Amino acid sequence: MSKSKKIYEYPWRKHQFPRDAADLDIPDGDVEKGKELYNRSCAGCHALDENDWLGPALRDVFNRKVGSKKGFYYSTAMSMSKGNWTREKLFLFLDNPEDVVPHTAMFFDGIKDPYERSCIIEYLQYLGSMIPSKGQEKLLKKEYAKTEQVNPQGDNA
Repeated sequence: MSKSKKIYEYPWRKHQFPRDAADLDIPDGDVEKGKELYNRSCAGCHALDENDWLGPALRDVFNRKVGSKKGFYYSTAMSMSKGNWTREKLFLFLDNPEDVVPHTAMFFDGIKDPYERSCIIEYLQYLGSMIPSKGQEKLLKKEYAKTEQVNPQGDNA
C-alpha cells in the first residue's frame, strides 16, 4: 500500500512540491508579514522590479538560477554558484548568506528567526506567481494591441 505525499496547496504557487522534499523544517509563512519584513530587511538594497547598484531585483527570484539576473553584475562567488533559489536555499541564505555562498559580496548578518525567514520567502513566492508566463504575456500584448487599434487616442468616449 503506497502512501500519497501531502502537497503544499497554495493557489499562488506555480510549482507544487512534496512537503518532505528537503530535510529542513521550514515553517509556513505569512505573505503580509513577509511584505513588512521584506520592506524592513531587504528593500534597502533590493528593489522588486529594477536592479539596484547594491543588489538585483527580487520579484522573480523564486526558482531563478543563482546569480543570473540580467543587468546586474554579481560577485565572482555568486556568479559561480550552482542551483536555483529554491525555498530551502533561500531559507538557508537568509539565515547566513556566507554559509550558502562563501565570499559573497552581500553584507548581511542574516535573519535568525525561522518564521520571519519563511514569511519573506512566502512573500517572494507570492510575487513570483503574479508574473505572467510567456504565453500569458503574449496574450496580454495582443489584447492591448486590439484595444489600441479600436481606440488609438485612449479616449473613453
